Amino acid sequence: MSTRNDIMDSLVTAFEGITIDNGYDIEVRCVSKYPRNILTVRDNDVPLVVLYDQGEEQVLEDSSYYRYRLSIEVHLVVVTSTEETLDNDALELIGAVRKLADSSQSLGDNALRFRVGDATTVAYDTEHGRAWCVLDAEILYVRQKGVA
Repeated sequence: MSTRNDIMDSLVTAFEGITIDNGYDIEVRCVSKYPRNILTVRDNDVPLVVLYDQGEEQVLEDSSYYRYRLSIEVHLVVVTSTEETLDNDALELIGAVRKLADSSQSLGDNALRFRVGDATTVAYDTEHGRAWCVLDAEILYVRQKGVA
């Protein structure tokens, strides 16, 4: 597997660790790195995190390694009947994502930094009882030359 895939797998595992028992204020029930139709997600899979790999960009080349920036969209889905519910649950989930980013040691030896931006999209579908927001994120990582 490639370094990039290893980091994405580690990111899924890290998000699965967002639980009350691990010191968070909310519990993520499902994490996916594959597209999901949020209107068909079952209630027992929410809160849901979907990670979309937006590609990587080489940002530095040294004599022995490359440094890359991996761009990710983090989609957060919560059950809601009103916008106020989204405000509470989504804010707790966004806080959990930021806490995870601050302690990104669980992303493997090659990951240098995990940074999460502000929510770029917030949408409501009260007919289906879903609300979601999108966070832009990036991970800086290194790969040794001659290694996939």
